[in-house]
Amino acid sequence: MARPAPASTRDDLLLAAERCFAAHGLDATKVEDITAATGIAKGAFYSYFPSKDACWQEIVEQFLQKLHAAVSVHEAFVRRTDLALPERLELWLEHDLRVFEFCWENRRMLNMLMSGSGGTAYAHLLDEFAQQCAANAEQLVRELVAERVYRDDVEPALVASMLGGAYDRVVRELIRQPKRPDLENLVRQAQRVLLHGLLTDAAKNQVSAASSARLQPKRETKRLKRKLRSG
Repeated sequence: MARPAPASTRDDLLLAAERCFAAHGLDATKVEDITAATGIAKGAFYSYFPSKDACWQEIVEQFLQKLHAAVSVHEAFVRRTDLALPERLELWLEHDLRVFEFCWENRRMLNMLMSGSGGTAYAHLLDEFAQQCAANAEQLVRELVAERVYRDDVEPALVASMLGGAYDRVVRELIRQPKRPDLENLVRQAQRVLLHGLLTDAAKNQVSAASSARLQPKRETKRLKRKLRSG
């Protein structure tokens, strides 16, 4: 009687497939490359996936779920209106840093999806993700305008599109770098350029005063930042 495969075999195949696809590309990777990396017979692959493309689609969907989790986790923190604006911006920066860390650690996968080498059949999944991010960003801009944090002469949909395009470009350049850049410095510069120009004069004064006083994040902010890091 054949011994049943370990429960982890499917996950092992997905992990091996992701590494093979990232290293060799979708078209060049063969099923036997994936099974050789896991030490199982080629035929066993089809017990878990009907095809190589089905395996890749599951990898893409799981990856986008993780990316969505990394991007959306900030909402509860950025919307903390009980915190002073400088502290909220620090939490926002912490969130963006986490997202850029994720992008750097998964740069091969992102490069495949963004370059189209992962197959045009899956490009719509990345587009759908980008559209959802744009909708969330637009809503957040509206809230910040209503709070008088952002100027009321800005168009939320336009701002969301511009921010999305800018961050998309930054990520594309990031994942092409031969070695890990200073991500915190990159994020601080991006925040300064892309966000501070939207602030009202009163909000700018708050940020400027906090910077001049070298405001240290309060205990609650430190706790929230730790929570962001731990996920």
